[in-house]
Formats: sequence, C-alpha cells, structure tokens
Amino acid sequence: MRRSHTKLKYSLIIFLIITILFLPTVSASPGSSTPASDVEVIKKFIGNNTAAVLSHVRTLSSYGSRVVGTQGFYEARDYIASIMSNLADEIYYQNFTVAVPRYDIDFSYSVDGNNYRAKIYAILPNGFSLGQIGDIEGELVYVGSGELDSYRNMNVNDKIVLIDFESEINWLRYGSILGPPKAYIFIEPYVRGATFNDSLGTEFTRKDVYGQYVSIPINTPRFYARISDIKHILSLLENGKTIKGKIRVRAEWRLVKACNIIGYIKGTVFPDEVLIVAAHYDSYSIVPEISPGADEALGISFMLELMKFFSINRPKRSILFVALSGHWEGLAGARIFTKNIILGRTYNVKLFIYLAFSASGSELAILHAGRFYFNPTAGIEYHRAGVLDKLNLYIGQLKIKLYGGERSVESFIYPGYAWLNIIYGDPLSIFDSEAFTLAGGYGLAFYVPGPRLYWGTPYDEYSKFKENFENNVVSRKSNFLEASASLIYMLANDLELNIKEPSFRLFDTNYGGFSTIRGRVLIYNLSTGWYTPVPNAIVRLRVIASMPNSFGLGIYGGYPKIKAEYVEGYYTTSGSIINITDSKGEFTIYGISPSALLGTEYLPSIRYSYIIEACILNERGEIEYYSDLGVHSRDVVFEINREEEMVNHVIFRCGSIIAYSIIEPETLSIPKIFRLEVRDALSHMTPQFYGSTFYSFSEGYSAFIVFSRPDTPIEIFIVSRSPLTGEPKPLVFLNNVSRGLRAEYGRSTYLKFSFIQIAEDLYNICSERYSMFYSQGIRNLEVEDNLNSIRLYLDKAREKVALNEYTQSMILALEAWKLAREVYVKLYYEGLNIRFSIIFVFILLIPFIYFFERLLFMYPDIKRQTLAMVSISIVIVVFLYLMHP
Repeated sequence: MRRSHTKLKYSLIIFLIITILFLPTVSASPGSSTPASDVEVIKKFIGNNTAAVLSHVRTLSSYGSRVVGTQGFYEARDYIASIMSNLADEIYYQNFTVAVPRYDIDFSYSVDGNNYRAKIYAILPNGFSLGQIGDIEGELVYVGSGELDSYRNMNVNDKIVLIDFESEINWLRYGSILGPPKAYIFIEPYVRGATFNDSLGTEFTRKDVYGQYVSIPINTPRFYARISDIKHILSLLENGKTIKGKIRVRAEWRLVKACNIIGYIKGTVFPDEVLIVAAHYDSYSIVPEISPGADEALGISFMLELMKFFSINRPKRSILFVALSGHWEGLAGARIFTKNIILGRTYNVKLFIYLAFSASGSELAILHAGRFYFNPTAGIEYHRAGVLDKLNLYIGQLKIKLYGGERSVESFIYPGYAWLNIIYGDPLSIFDSEAFTLAGGYGLAFYVPGPRLYWGTPYDEYSKFKENFENNVVSRKSNFLEASASLIYMLANDLELNIKEPSFRLFDTNYGGFSTIRGRVLIYNLSTGWYTPVPNAIVRLRVIASMPNSFGLGIYGGYPKIKAEYVEGYYTTSGSIINITDSKGEFTIYGISPSALLGTEYLPSIRYSYIIEACILNERGEIEYYSDLGVHSRDVVFEINREEEMVNHVIFRCGSIIAYSIIEPETLSIPKIFRLEVRDALSHMTPQFYGSTFYSFSEGYSAFIVFSRPDTPIEIFIVSRSPLTGEPKPLVFLNNVSRGLRAEYGRSTYLKFSFIQIAEDLYNICSERYSMFYSQGIRNLEVEDNLNSIRLYLDKAREKVALNEYTQSMILALEAWKLAREVYVKLYYEGLNIRFSIIFVFILLIPFIYFFERLLFMYPDIKRQTLAMVSISIVIVVFLYLMHP
C-alpha cells in the first residue's frame, strides 16, 4: 500500500512537471506571450471594415488635390483630425512650414473677334524658376509630338505652343532652340475622333512623366490642359484659324503651413513603451492642382481604422498614431517629427512603423531603409536589437507569406536581395520612417511593392483605386492589410517584447546622424567690401553621393539614375529640398545625413557632398540674383562634419544665358564632361562674378545656364570625353564671334539655333588659327578642305533656317560642328609639333654652333671664339626666321 502511494506521488509530480513545461506551448508559441489565436479579433475587424477604408479613400481623393498648401490639403487635415480626436486619448498638432510654388492662372483666347476662356494648370517648376509672371500673349500653334519635323514651315518665336504631353522632353530638345516660344501648353493624351471636337481624353502614367519639368531653372512657362478644355482650340487651328492667346500668371514661392496630427492611445500594461504607426496624408502630382491621390490615401485610411480598433481593444503598450504631411517636400513632416522625438525625449519609442501601401500590389514587404537616405547599414542594428527575431517569430506563428514568397524578413534587410531589388526597382520607395532610422531609432516600412502607375499624376482616381482594391485586397483570403494589422497587434500586445533601446545620434561618421544645416544667404557689397544678409531668398539643397562601386543612387524628377562612380541629385522626387530665408537671411534644414566614411564589411563608404543654390526672383519671375561661383563664392559645395553645420552662401545680381542642344555631334548623345570653364571674354580669366548650372548634363538633358553681369562679356569652354574613343576633345567654345556673350540684369537671354552658333564659333577660332599658320607659310590641304566644307555647311544651315526647314538645318550644322572639332584638334597638335620642333632645333644648335666655329675659325682665345659663336647664332636664327615659322 505504501509502495503504491509512493508510486502515485511520483506520477503526480512527473505529470505536474510535464504540464508546467508544455503549458507555454499550449497557450502561446515560444517567445511570445500573445496567443496567435488572439490576432483573429483584429483580422476580423479589418475584414469587416474594408468598406470604411474605401470610404476614407473616397473622401480624401474627392478634395481634388492634397498637395501641401492647396485647399484640399487643409480639408484633408481637418477630416483626419476630426476622426483622430474622437478616437485618441490625447491629440497633438505639430505645425511647420514648407516652401511650395503657388499659381493663379487665367487663360483666354480670341478668334474672328470672339473671345473665349479655357482652364489650364501649372506644371511643376523647373528647379526654383516659376516661369514668366504677368501677361503672356502670342499666337497659338500646335506642334503635336514636338519632334523637329513638327516645326517644319513654322516660326514658333514668340508663340504659345500647344504640344502633346507624351512628347516628354522635346520642348527642351527641339522647340526651345528654335524660338523660344512664349509658353508651352501640354495637352492631355487623347483619342481623336473624326474631328478634334470628337476627341476623348485618356490618361498618362508616371512612366510618361519624363522631361516635362527639369531641375535647372529655365524660365519658360509650361502649363497643362485637359483635352475637353482645349479641343475647341485644336479644332479651330485644324481649320486654319489664327488664334491669339493670353495667359495671365500670378505666381510665387511661399512658406505655407503644414501639420502633423498625432493621436495617443495609452497602453494598459506598458504605458511608457510606445509603438509609432504613421502614414502620410498629402499627395503629389506633376500638375499640383490636380492630385486626387486615391491610391496614396490607402495608408492613412488604413491607419484611421487601426486607430478605431485600438481605441476599443486597448493595447498593452501605448501607440502613437501619426498622420504626417510634407512627404513630397523631402519628408519634411517626418524630419520635424523625428527632431521633436529625439530632442524632447518625451516617449520611449520601441519601433516606428510607416504604412507605405498601394492597392496596385498584393504582397507585403518589410523594409528598414528606402531611397531617401539610402542608409542600409542600420540593418545590422535591427539584428542586435532583436527586432528581426520578433518579427520572424510572429510571421511564423501567423503563417504570413511576404513579398516573393518569403517567410522571413531577413531578405528585406540589407544586404538582402529582396531589399536591393525593391529599392533599385522603384523610385517611389521613399519612407517617412527613414528619418527616424537616420537618427538612430528603429524604423520599418510596411511596404506593398506595385507599379503605382498613377502616383504623381492627375489620374490617381478613386475608380481606379477601387478596382485594384477589390482585386488585390478584398478578393484575397489573406491580404496585406490583415497581415500588417496582425503584426502591429502582436507588437503592441506582446508582454515579452524586449527591443533594445535605440541610441539616438545627431552626428555619426558612419551611416546615420540626424544633422542640421543652419545657413545664411549673403550679397558681397562692393561699396563696403563685406557681406549683407538677403531676406526672402529661395534656397535649394542638393547632394552628390560618391561611392566606389555601382551602388550609387539618385532620383531626378522622380526617376532614378544609377551610376558607376557618382550621382547628382537629392533624395526626393522633386530632386531637392527648397527653403526660403527669413528676415535675417537665415534658413535651417533638419535631418541631413553626414557621410559614411568608414563603411562596413559589406558596404563601402559613401561621401555626401551637399550643394546649395540660392536666388531671388524679380516681379517678372526672372532670376535677378543667383549663386556666385566667382572670387567671392562661399559654401557652394560642402560636407556635414558636425551636429550643426553652419554655412554662408553668396549670391550676386545677374542675368542668365541659356544654351540648348549641347550634344556630341558624332553620336547625338549627352556629353560626358571632362572640363568646363566660364571665362571673361576680354581677359580669358575667371570672372569676378559668375554662376552656372551645368549639372544638367549628368541628369540627361542637353541644356545649361550661365549667370553673369552685363558689364562682363563671357565665353564658355567645354571639353568632353569622346563617346567613340574616350579621349578628351573640345566640344564647345561659345564666345559670340570673339565679342563674348552678354546678359541683362534680371532677364533670360536664349541662344537661338545654338547648334549653328556653336559650330560657327568653333569655325571662327579654327579659321583664325589656321590663318596664323598660313601667314607663316604652313599649309595643310586637309584642314583647308575641312574649313571650306564647314563654311559651306553653315551657309546652307542658315538658308534652311530662313526657310523654316529645321531638320535639314540641324543636320548641316551638326556636320559643321563635327568637322570643326576635328580641325580644332588637328590645329592644336599642329601647333604643338611646331613648338616641339623649334625646341628640338635649338637643342641641336648648341653643339652645332660650337663645332661649326671649331671647323671654320678655331680661334685660340675665348673672347674671339665667343664672338664668333654669337655671330653664327644670329645668322642661323635670322635664316630660320625667314625660312621656318
């Protein structure tokens, strides 16, 4: 009996031990105190509230445009704030300002004594140039696709040109060198009926947005018109009518109010631990006034429903729901929010999750870095902090399948191939969480890869979004909304979530550091010999990222350019961060990345060199003051070497000279610049004051601007690497037939038919140099034939221009340009050969004179011997002077 009792006791003890050991496995998977079954409540909520998500998207996209500063943006702000205020325990507003262009446009036209009006819209500015302000008047002409043949028998000088939107950069490539026109109106793509009046508008995608706006401040006004608003004009032009148009433009750069809306829901167990869930609510479009941004609104709409859920089902740790703005102004809202987090230290933030959704995709990717800062080495910190282990645990528990069939987040954290493919494949993969990561925090983007075809266009409409949403979300048993909600639920409720506290930093020498630029814009005052601050100057910040391998990355106007050596641009789709100086001429930009000079075992060093440009626009919208690159220049290119980098930038009063069609005449490709100089045409030295924007070549379009004072004629010398051989060859020597190019204060001077002028200036230089050789008895029959051919080509090119036969004119001028380059090089080497031969002859003369004196005279004393050698030298030099050049 006793033995039986003992046996029973031991059996009970063993049973209890086994029960205790396996109890955690029964209630929850290892490492998580939140049962996977608990997640069903949020999945069910999301599934039942997709109609609410659609309702938010429909409302937000109905405002017409949510570009910061528009009426629709403020309506969206109020709509979101009203919802969040009813759900949050506390609500906060972070107000800040961003610089945006604001337009007021009125377009009218007259034909046969009848007056009409039509609606047109502004296109994004070229750099910080707003185009001409005031009244723009001229005859309306239509050039279709804008190819060179479209201008045949047409004089577009001082005209208002209508051009198809899908013509891309042809307005700059061809139209501007022939006119330039008073303005361009890009016409919405359309399907033509029997007549223009029967035409129906279609649409364009972001793939069609190329070159309609550029980064250099060319002041040519550009507008956009829907076919329904413009087809009457096209019909009249088709019938041979003459139409006079008038565009009244009021425009300015303005600091407008933007706002981050922050809703706080307090946790029940860990109220001091905070999870941030964020999405941006503004939108972006090449036509800022038409930017419905329906697909863009999915992230913020989903966030509002998440907030509703957690207001009812209280999380164990606190959540900050953040509606960010200024996304397309260089993550302005995210940088301001991050600055306040790291300086205020109000919250113990565990993780920042940014909702980067699109209904054009169906799978979820979880990324730690994007294309804004390109800061991938922070990925190793996520391993050390335990973030990835937790996420992988949740993904395994919930049986979530990520983008590309991945079952782990490892591939989405650098150097994972999924991360590389996504980042390099999509120029819109810039995330507000990147600012938090740069500062040393742990930020993740819940990103849905997809084509996003209508982002940045006027056609990101609710109807298109709803169709994609039905196909990629509603109709799928498991979708990215449920997956995202489940992971956020686990993070908010896991009692065993123990993420290492982030180490925030304002400066770091190796990837990271939330630095600040504080600067002043100044004018050098010649009367006082010192610098004067300039209020209300427009400041633009760009960056050159230098890398020793092919990971170089940059975005120009929304499109990436991956290069082998370096990249120019900035991290945003607008290509820059723009600010305006205050009354003291000062400006501040937060959240700037220092260089990563050390690198890691899997990523080389990156050097970020920052470029500042500044200008003042006059009442006509023209640049009156621009960055000085002359002797008084300061802090044009600099690096971040401390937490707060102080810069001083000098501008000067000037006018601009704009040259188009700067290409390689042999291959018609964009030149690879080897050397570029702006000189005083009189002294051939660097001018005291000058500016330029030659970075356009590396961005892929063939135009540049030089800024100078009217009292200083300038010349421009460009040497490029031959696309055929790679050797440096002179490409351009613009000096206006040795008179120099002159600007006018506050006005743009356009080099019309620049391909002819470039060829002509090169021809004149070559002709002058060959005349010097010819006068000395040196002839080269090949050079003479080439010079005659160049003159013939140029004369015929001028004739074709007079006949408005521009294609033939350009062909002839390019042939002349190509020959002139060859002649220039030949004459250069001819001159070198003459110099070297003279040096060689004089070296030989020294022993010759000595031996010649010994042979003829053999004077015994030094005095007579020296006199004889001097006499022989004089005779030989006179003989060579008469017989040799």
